[in-house]
Amino acid sequence: MYRKKVLIPDWNELPQTFEKDIVALYMRYTHRHVCQLARDNKIPARKINGKWLFDRDEFRKYWEAHHNGCYV
Repeated sequence: MYRKKVLIPDWNELPQTFEKDIVALYMRYTHRHVCQLARDNKIPARKINGKWLFDRDEFRKYWEAHHNGCYV
């Protein structure tokens, strides 16, 4: 099956806080799965006004620790 190529933004291009769509791109998960991981405290996130928000530096530390800095 052909998989659509998606450009993942560089860390420096990301805003300081971002929503689940960016995390879904990095992890190649659905938005729903990202929310479940955040709810279960498996990825660093905060829920503010009903939205899951991710801090760039915290998520980068998580990503590099768990994925050796590589994209899956």
